[in-house]
Amino acid sequence: MRAKYLLVFGLAVSFTAVVGVTLLYPVFDDLWVENPYWNGLSTVYLRYHPVRVNDLSKVMDYNPVNSTLMIIGPSRHFTEEEKNHIEGYLMRGGSVVLADDFGTGNELLELLGVDVRFNGSVLLDRLMNDGSYQLPLVTDARMAGGSIVLNYPTVLQNVGGLEVVAFSSGFSYLSESIAYPDAGSRFGSFPVLGRLVVGEGELVLLSDSSVFINGMIGKSGNEGLLDGLVRGVLLIDESHSSPSVLSSLRMVYVNVFGLISVAEVRYIFSFAVVYLIFKMDLGAEKTGVVVDEVEEVLKRYPEWDREQLRWLQGQRRKNSGYQ
Repeated sequence: MRAKYLLVFGLAVSFTAVVGVTLLYPVFDDLWVENPYWNGLSTVYLRYHPVRVNDLSKVMDYNPVNSTLMIIGPSRHFTEEEKNHIEGYLMRGGSVVLADDFGTGNELLELLGVDVRFNGSVLLDRLMNDGSYQLPLVTDARMAGGSIVLNYPTVLQNVGGLEVVAFSSGFSYLSESIAYPDAGSRFGSFPVLGRLVVGEGELVLLSDSSVFINGMIGKSGNEGLLDGLVRGVLLIDESHSSPSVLSSLRMVYVNVFGLISVAEVRYIFSFAVVYLIFKMDLGAEKTGVVVDEVEEVLKRYPEWDREQLRWLQGQRRKNSGYQ
């Protein structure tokens, strides 16, 4: 009998250790609000306390004219149903910011029937930059009230009908390769930020998913750009991000713990634990070793109610044929 208790105890300790490590270990996922490092969005989270949206059908739970949906660096495919949710949100006056460079943003634009596309080439600038040609400085950014700094961005193309509000400098150029940044270069001033009226709402396109990460938001006017884009409640789409296994487990644990915090669920869980202990003790009864089950349980959980345990003991014995 002692071996069984030790086994249960060992499993409980192991489970607690795994959960603890998962919850305490820092998140490194790109563009994740829980990531406090350079590539995370924890600064945005602390500043705006956004709603994390894992199902785009939920956007209609919020007032479209007093909220902003941001889709940052999507990596998963968009469906027709998701397009319908976003389109309905826009039609009712919602504001959607799609910040992308090399993700799946073009899929959404195609589904929405918008001609603009993210080009897919890398925008570089060896003269107007923030210390590196991979960080182009955009000085003509009216929505930011000045300049912004991009990070390995692309550019917008097919911009007819789009109100372009930010262009790269005349010294910038497009490269087809990060490894060979001057290969196949095309020089000029390129559109990087624009907006389009859709129904009663507004679709904003930004050709860089990294402008608002922790390592970039403090540069130039990036924070001002974010302030200018966010209207009302900020909603961040996470349904098109690809979290690591660690982050996925963390979300599962948080949801489970949230469920256990409900009083009714907590009571059911407690009685299930007691029943399991009684069930293990049943084997001892069959072998003639009599153990006061209630007293054994109270040694481990002295705060539990003795009368309730006695009642549960009687019910269990009655159902098992033991009097």
